[in-house]
This record gives sequence, C-alpha cells and structure tokens, in this order.
Amino acid sequence: MQNKLVEILAEHHGNICVVGDADQSIYRFRAADVRNILQFAQHHPDTTTVLLEENFRSTQTILDAANAVIDRNESRIPKNLFTQRGRGDKIRRYAGEDEYDEGRWVISELRRFRNDYDIEWREMAIFYRTNAQSRVLEEQCIRAGVPYRVISGLRFYDRKEVKDVLAYARLLVNPRDDVASRRVINEPRRGVGAVALTKLQSYATDHNISFSEAVRFSEEAGVAGKAGSGVRQFATLLDELRALSNDLPPGEMIQAIARDSGILDELLTDGSDEARSRIENLGELASAAAEYETMMDFLERLALSAESDQLDASAGAVSLMTMHVAKGLEFPAVVITGLEEGMFPHSRALVDQAELEEERRLCYVGITRAMRHLSLTHAWTRTMWGRRMDAITSRFWNEVPEELCEECSVVKPMRRNSFSDTDYGFEGRSSDFTAGRAFGAATPQEARGSGAEQLGLRSGDRIIHDRFGPGTVLSVAGEGDRTRAFVRFDEGQSEKQLVLSISPLKRL
Repeated sequence: MQNKLVEILAEHHGNICVVGDADQSIYRFRAADVRNILQFAQHHPDTTTVLLEENFRSTQTILDAANAVIDRNESRIPKNLFTQRGRGDKIRRYAGEDEYDEGRWVISELRRFRNDYDIEWREMAIFYRTNAQSRVLEEQCIRAGVPYRVISGLRFYDRKEVKDVLAYARLLVNPRDDVASRRVINEPRRGVGAVALTKLQSYATDHNISFSEAVRFSEEAGVAGKAGSGVRQFATLLDELRALSNDLPPGEMIQAIARDSGILDELLTDGSDEARSRIENLGELASAAAEYETMMDFLERLALSAESDQLDASAGAVSLMTMHVAKGLEFPAVVITGLEEGMFPHSRALVDQAELEEERRLCYVGITRAMRHLSLTHAWTRTMWGRRMDAITSRFWNEVPEELCEECSVVKPMRRNSFSDTDYGFEGRSSDFTAGRAFGAATPQEARGSGAEQLGLRSGDRIIHDRFGPGTVLSVAGEGDRTRAFVRFDEGQSEKQLVLSISPLKRL
C-alpha cells in the first residue's frame, strides 16, 4: 500500500523522497516487501541515493559484527556502518550446556553490567527469537531477584493457552478445584454458557457440593441441549485425562492435555503466526513440566514461584522482548539468546532463502540495538516438548568474526558448522507432537474464595490429603490463591508445605 501511494505521488512531477533501510526490513509476515526499497531506483531511474552509514548509537566492534552478518545477504544495498564512538569492548559469547545454564549466565552478565559499569536494570535488555523462550529467562530473573518486564507481551505463565492447560492439570491434582473447573469447562468452546454455569452453581449450593462435583450432575441441574452435551464431554474428558495421568510423567501429561482437550487442534486450525507462537508456548510448558517427577511438584513450584515474583522495581527493570519488538529501541547493554539453528534462524527459514535473509536482517536489528555492551548466547542442548535435544550453533553466531569476540564458556565443545533443517528445529519437533507421535493458573482475582478462606483452616485443625493421608495443620500463611498450609502428617510424622488452591485435601 505504501509503495502504491509513493507511485501515485511521484506520477506527475517525479518529485519524491523516501527514507528506508533495507537491512531492517523484518516484517515479511505482515506483507512488508523489501523489494519496494531495493528496486526503488529501478522504478525511478533519476533517483539519487544517499547512504547514511555513520552510526551514532553503537561502538565500532558492535557495528563490525552487524556488518559481517548482514553482508552475507544477497538482496541488499551494500553499505558499511561506522562510528566515531571508538571500538569499545569485545562482544562476549557463552555456550551453555542447556537453556538453564544459558539463563544462569545471562543473569550473571546482567549483574556484571550493573556492578562493573553502573548500568541500571532499565538500561539492559534480553532478546530472544520466539516468545516461548522467555519462560526460562523469567524463571532465572525471579530466582536471582532481578526485576524484569516483558515488553509487548505477557509473562509466560500469564498467557492464555498456558493458563488453560495448567487449569486442566490442576483439576487432575485436585478434582475439587472450582476456579480451574470454571476456567476450562468451556475451553475450547463446548456450548457451555452463562446460564448453564449458573444452574450448575445453584445445584452445587443446594446440595452442599463443589461446582466441580456438580459437573457430574448436569441433567439433575437442568442443563440440557448443547450445553448439557458440552458439560458431559467435559466430565468424560477429565476422566480420560485422569486415567492417563496415572501412567504419564508431567511433561507428557501436559502434551496429552493440550492434545485431548482440543486446545491444540483449535490453534492448528487457526494457523496464524500468533497461533504458532501459542503452540510454541505449549511446547515450552511441556518442557517445564518435564523437569519434575510429579504434576503436584510442578504445580506447587509454580504457585510458590508466583509468590516470589514480587521484585523491587525502584531501579527499573530489565526488558525482555522478541527481536521483532526490539526494532527502534536502544540499550546500553544487550544480551541476545538462543543462537541455534532452528531457533534463530527459525526453522521455517532453513528451507526458504527469502525467509533466511529476513532472519539475518532480524539478527542485524538485534545486534545494532546495543550501544556499549553486547553478549551472545546459545545452548548445546535444549528441551523441546519435554524431550532433550542436541542443538547446532546458529550460522549467525559463526558469522560474527572471532577477533571481535571474547569467549566466556568454561568448556568449549567442538563447534558444529553443518546446517540442516532436519538436524534441529523447534517447529519440526512440535510438528512431531501435533502429528500425534509425541504423544492455566488462576489469576488472584479468580482465586478469591479458594485456599484457607474456603476451607477455614487454622493452626491445630485436622485435615486429610488424598495422597499423604491425615495430618495436623501447624500454621497457615499467604492469602487467596497463594495460601499455604504447613502440615505434619500422621504417617512418618513428615512435615510438608502445601499450596491450598491446588492441594487435594479436606478438613476433618
């Protein structure tokens, strides 16, 4: 559209001035066409081209890295960025054993920026290619007490598809979790509307049972027609998932929930870039769950981590964002993560030259956001859909001249320099899942009335837990969805900390 408007404006007098950087054209998925600027001089033979090559943001070392990467593209107008700001520090690079090791090093790098150079949190940024990658980085920030914010997006565990699948998981652990039941009884859509929900709640109140238990009595509650069928489908689904949960580990169980609930199919049918991003988030959720022995352990850790996520942002916060969001921004210190084939460049680009050149432009944009300090990271292995896989170092990593870099890895595995779309790739692995070969958490507002308020627990109360048996409450802390009880169980006199909103227990 913009190109057409330019053509119309220049049609009679030929007087037109356009400004653009073909090396920063990164929105092909939104129909942006880099050829509009590349072929402008061909369409307007009398064009005078002025290259603006002096950069006033970055050091020469950072610009040399950007120049080296983008120079590999064939479809571009040759130019070479330079600056009067001096060479600056070398680019620091770290290859982690896995994404967790990578994340820990990123945190140490942020602290180095702060301690050695007096750079404030708000002046630092972490970039990644896909939204799903933020999960590990967010967790590392929380554990380290580093304040952060996700730019132009939600934190990982606040994303709808993640909260929906976690709500199903909560119901498997605690069938009486009314908040979770209400969240997903019509997710995906089953024709269960507000009227049906009101009837189920009235039945639950009249018969002194939970809403989740009332789901089993939809006919008696007067829920008929399409809504009644939807409620029965929901109840049957929970029974089937509960049976699977006896045999599957948490990571595979998350996959089964996404598949059998219909959440995954709905996203696949959508097929948009946003839907693909949400599918990647589900894969990352499965990877997170795979780190735990039981679903209960996983959910309790999430609940306790949410309580820990109360960070002091008085000095600002580190910005976490995708490379696309970073365009137009600048930061004194930048860390670019996940430089692996199939991750960055994305797997879709490995078989499409035009896509690959766009990914390289995206890398160029990311590098040139850094003003003084730039760090690059990748992992040698990464968990995809709950399975640990080897990774291949990104070609973009290898295209940055070694003389510009300071290698920070303690152990340097042999560099792998062959690239193949069949070797590694997030989308390729997620396709295995969606083909069937591999195989939410409530908001504080939703959680009101749960936990200690609902059970009325106090120190000295007797309870019974579905797994641990009877016990005595020692103390209660927190509120709402984060309420915890410290319980001494009769068997073995073991003491445990339980998150009440997800724990299957009753007051005796």
